[in-house]
Amino acid sequence: YPLCALPPTTEDLKLELEASMSESRNYSSEVFRMKAALDDSNDQLDIVRRENKNLADEIKDLLDQLGDGGRSIHELDKQRRRLEMEQEELQSALEEAEGTL
Repeated sequence: YPLCALPPTTEDLKLELEASMSESRNYSSEVFRMKAALDDSNDQLDIVRRENKNLADEIKDLLDQLGDGGRSIHELDKQRRRLEMEQEELQSALEEAEGTL
């Protein structure tokens, strides 16, 4: 019989089983480490999402304030033009009254 054709011995099977069990423990440890890393990543993602939502809300508030400010400026500008027209009318009326005196 050639050596490669001999059936494996109990000792060979025992060594192969131990090697497989060791490899299995290594893979289990790696899976555990990967699960822990995934949990950490998910926690970080939740934190970033909360911060992102808070920043989005803050941006919305600022844009609303900016829009309100723009409307206020527009209203003030309209009021200024109206008052300037009234001033011109009053100035004209005053000059006309002075002219008749």
